Amino acid sequence: MTGPTSASRLLARPAAAPRSAPARDGLFRNAYALIINTGLSGALGVVFWTLAARLYPPEVVGRNTALISAMMTLSTVAQLDLAAALMRFLPSMRRLSAKAVASSYAVTVVVSVALGAGFVALGPRVSSNLTFVSGTGLFIAFVAGLVGWGIFAIQDGVLTGLQRTTVVPVENAGYNLAKAGTLVLFVGLFPTWGIFAAWSVPLVGAIVAVNVLIFRRYLPAHVLRPPAPIVLSRRTVIRYLGFDYLGGLCGAIQTMAMPLVVTVTLGANASAHFYVAWMLVTVLDTVSLSLGKSLLVEGSYQPDELPFLFRRVVRGMLMMLIPAVVATIALSPLAVYLFGSRYHDAATLLRLLIIGLLPRALFSVAAAAARVRGEVGRIFCYVLLGTVVIVGLSVAGAVYFGTTEALCVGWTLGNLVIGLLALPWLRNLLGPVGPRPGRTAAERARI
Repeated sequence: MTGPTSASRLLARPAAAPRSAPARDGLFRNAYALIINTGLSGALGVVFWTLAARLYPPEVVGRNTALISAMMTLSTVAQLDLAAALMRFLPSMRRLSAKAVASSYAVTVVVSVALGAGFVALGPRVSSNLTFVSGTGLFIAFVAGLVGWGIFAIQDGVLTGLQRTTVVPVENAGYNLAKAGTLVLFVGLFPTWGIFAAWSVPLVGAIVAVNVLIFRRYLPAHVLRPPAPIVLSRRTVIRYLGFDYLGGLCGAIQTMAMPLVVTVTLGANASAHFYVAWMLVTVLDTVSLSLGKSLLVEGSYQPDELPFLFRRVVRGMLMMLIPAVVATIALSPLAVYLFGSRYHDAATLLRLLIIGLLPRALFSVAAAAARVRGEVGRIFCYVLLGTVVIVGLSVAGAVYFGTTEALCVGWTLGNLVIGLLALPWLRNLLGPVGPRPGRTAAERARI
């Protein structure tokens, strides 16, 4: 190509012929691996929480879900977006790649210990509903789980950056199966914290097995590859880490922290009922996240084809999610029945939450397309605004009305508001928008 092709011309023509079949085959293979991983993890997650709901009373389930939610939220902070950074920059590293991976693990361990200690020390002072997190034994278990979850998440970024994405669904399926089996074994041993223990203990085996492969096989082979043609600039790395880290924190607050919000405002019993509906919604939410990752990867290789790729992803996503949302609303009583008759009221919560999924999904894929165009600053602004609106309306509903239903309505309304505010941006991505003056497609896709 001699210059950037205008988006209007791209939208007016049929699908462009692939530029590089091997590269595109690899991209689709990675996308399929991520989607398979999402499906397996979601299905096995339903199995895990179905067992938990039937083996433990609701109050115990609520406390454990709050603790797991706190662990995953704090882990997102402690990871410092290093998984995404390794996915982005490992392809350009050779000799220093092993050091970069080990350093990422070490930094996450240090930050996890500090955050875990702070949560156990300050949590009971923030809310009386968090008094259960005190105690030396629980402190050690929580910090250890936080450290393990951070390494577990980062190693998936390492595998993706080293083009070993097909290992990810195998790793996660093994972990989820071990988690379900451990839950059954721990019923009599840990009647209070067996769910959290079953979530954390299998991490050890997954971390050891995967990192043996990473450091003994994958990284040595990576070092022997031809030198990367791209030289990383400090500005590119800092800009990527800064905006993505801040956006990731906001995204974690919107999703992982919601069960903790329910526990703090409404109590452990309400958290257990909420989590049944929340887990089913987040399983469908990962569909749009996986499609967004695929769009990000393929669009980065072909930025001039972004409008066509974006339309294709949006069309495919809506074809999957609209029937899924309709079916969920119709079959919600049957879906929550899997967890036992004690959770029948979760069907109403599920209906209220699922309505907000479609605007949320559109925003997810729009954010992926905008990252290809280098609009990471705009993404962060929308995500920050979304966090304030969504979490604010959710907490306001819970506090003012004192019900989980009101919190769910607040979450859905927040997603609808952000979807409407982002609609001009979405049309801009779909419509005939030409390149900015003085910037090539490669420059727009730098991050």
